Amino acid sequence: MLTALYEDDIKAVYVRGNVASYQAVLTGPYVYIPHDVVVPGVLTKGDLVDLAASLAPCRLCLDRLVDGLNRPLSSDDVRMIYEPIIKAYKPKNATVSFSPSDSLGARWLLDTLER
Repeated sequence: MLTALYEDDIKAVYVRGNVASYQAVLTGPYVYIPHDVVVPGVLTKGDLVDLAASLAPCRLCLDRLVDGLNRPLSSDDVRMIYEPIIKAYKPKNATVSFSPSDSLGARWLLDTLER
């Protein structure tokens, strides 16, 4: 499992338009992600879902995640991929939210930090 570099003063993490998982990139012969987001050997340690789960109890919003072909994923697809996060966040009474379309990230951050 990946371990996040977690700082005590981080209150929230907002992710927009990111690939849902590195494993999703490997599902077809074509890849439409920037080369600079590829971390060599990362799948031998874990995937983005593991990293996100390690952030609990930090509030997390995943907005408009895409597959390996840079196509937006539905809420159901994202929830299926990120089911381990939901399980990791639940016992810690932490908040994780998913949005299939562009939400107002700045508004989410402001609302989160005001709590």
